[in-house]
Amino acid sequence: MRFELVNLGIELKPHNINLGLGLILDEKSEFIHLLKKYKNVISWNYEDLNTYDTSISKHTIPMISDEKPIQKKIKKIHPSLENQINSELNKLLKAKIIFPMLAL
Repeated sequence: MRFELVNLGIELKPHNINLGLGLILDEKSEFIHLLKKYKNVISWNYEDLNTYDTSISKHTIPMISDEKPIQKKIKKIHPSLENQINSELNKLLKAKIIFPMLAL
């Protein structure tokens, strides 16, 4: 799908979104107006995510008592993606969105 980059912020502090090109002019205007109105509830970076109440966004996996969890084999990734993945993981760790787990 093709899209256009729309800045909901200001030039010095951009808040860019991707808006699909399939919208008619009225729809596009309404979306931009709505997104600008509520741009304060959108996380624009990883640090923003850490300010929300985790009790409403925390994901838990229910476990059967006395059952040992299993771990799937680690899948290999293409070497060219390794630096990009590590960079994103480090951003998530730094923002305290994800945490390292102890081995079972």
